[in-house]
Amino acid sequence: MNFRQIKTLFKINLLYVNPQVTEQSRRKIKRGKKLSNSLLLQYSLVGIIYLLLFSVMMLTIDLPKYPGYFGMYFILYLVFAGSQAFAAFHNVMYESKDLKDLLPLPIASSSIFFAKFLTVTFTVVPYALPLLSLFLMTGFRATGIIGMILAILVFLITITLLMEVCIWLISLIVQTDFFQRYKKTANAILLILPTVGSMGAYFLLILQNNSQSDAIMAGKLADRPIIPFFTPVFDALVHPISLGSLLYWPLSLLVLAALYMVIQKRTIPKMFELQLSESPAKPKSARKKPNAIRSSSAAAKSSKSLSKQLFHYNLGLLKNPTLWMQGLINAYIMPFAMLFGVNMSTSINLSWLPLNYFAAFFLIGCFFALITISPASFCSLIISLDRENYAYITSLPMSLEYYLRMKFYFVVGLQTLLNTLVLTILSIILHIPFLLIVSLLLGNLLAQYIYSQFYYYRDFRLLNLNWTSISQLYTRGGGSWLTVGLLVGTILGGAIIAAIAFLLLTILPLPVLVNVVLIALTLLVFWLVERHYQKVFWKSSKIH
Repeated sequence: MNFRQIKTLFKINLLYVNPQVTEQSRRKIKRGKKLSNSLLLQYSLVGIIYLLLFSVMMLTIDLPKYPGYFGMYFILYLVFAGSQAFAAFHNVMYESKDLKDLLPLPIASSSIFFAKFLTVTFTVVPYALPLLSLFLMTGFRATGIIGMILAILVFLITITLLMEVCIWLISLIVQTDFFQRYKKTANAILLILPTVGSMGAYFLLILQNNSQSDAIMAGKLADRPIIPFFTPVFDALVHPISLGSLLYWPLSLLVLAALYMVIQKRTIPKMFELQLSESPAKPKSARKKPNAIRSSSAAAKSSKSLSKQLFHYNLGLLKNPTLWMQGLINAYIMPFAMLFGVNMSTSINLSWLPLNYFAAFFLIGCFFALITISPASFCSLIISLDRENYAYITSLPMSLEYYLRMKFYFVVGLQTLLNTLVLTILSIILHIPFLLIVSLLLGNLLAQYIYSQFYYYRDFRLLNLNWTSISQLYTRGGGSWLTVGLLVGTILGGAIIAAIAFLLLTILPLPVLVNVVLIALTLLVFWLVERHYQKVFWKSSKIH
């Protein structure tokens, strides 16, 4: 192998691993070597952060005495690293579309594959470092230095096996009829997978860590059920001379060798064959007129028919996987991480709360809506997503106000549906009384409608119809600083106002009157905001 070629291919493939990270670095005017170094630094920092974060989570438990907890952590960390590896292999092996350009060059096919494999491994290792921490802490507490040496060997076997399994699975998936027929949908799922998998594992760990810490403080920590599949790994670290440990080493090497042969004989040739057999996409001379409103003269005969077509057209605008990924991160993952951090607990039970706190939950619902709306929300982008269709739509014999209202109602309905689902699940977990859940959802519904107008009007003011990457729309008018600033401000302000509301409802007499006053004041504020946007937007000359 030519290691100079592999080094160059490694840097090229690094750009394909995570398109969102690469795009963010490019927006900072980074090119060539600076871009590669920036990506390498980012992945290294991610590894350090995750190593420290998850190591702290496991400090309170003596892992050699709790094989059940060892297995639980093992599964969660595998999901955490595997979800990243799965998407990374898909992007580097199949989405890069570079084989047709590389194969005619004097580069061995083995070098091309090895560079891709090396790139994915490097970018996945930072997410797999919690596994290394798990093995090191278990091995060191069991047998000291010998355990740490064994831990490193077990980690190398585990990470190699994980890479081989992921590349084998992704190869099988991309060859299925479903994937070939619904490539866009399948690619969207694979793009969202690492975010959902990583954050799901993260929050499960937080929940488990809190309940585990409470049990340790009370001296009542019982082990979890042992997972037989991971027992040999545990034995290899804790009982080096046991039968399970002695079987682990040869069996692991045998599985690694078998998968390597499968990948070499079947996966790699299939990968090359699949990419080389794909016909190049035909260039589009111009973007098609939107199907939903192309026959607008006929649709205009029935407002119901037109509304239905506009609904399907707007739904089609939201097929971009990056849009959903960023929307979910900014709407739920970031706020939940900031709100709960490492203090989440499954032991919270609010079933004892009386209906006196109806207004307080109404306000909490309002602020939940506020923290889930950001520059990356659907209402902040939906007009700009029209792109060149917008000029076509404005030329039709259709009221622009009607079109914008239908688009606004669509996006508010979608966001409210997502919020209602999340709030309902949280309410059930926290055992909130039914009428307080109703109050929570009503506050969320009203605030969602009012506050969405702020970002919807912002999208109209900062309209960008010439974007090439959807991430360009997130940086308008302040970008990430605006998102974080508004999120922090809303969380702090909401916490203060909700605390004041709970205090007033607790100490003041006549709670019914206090509830009425609080809700009336909230409705008054919303009425003033609604009146403002009716004046500056909906009834203004800008859309008439």
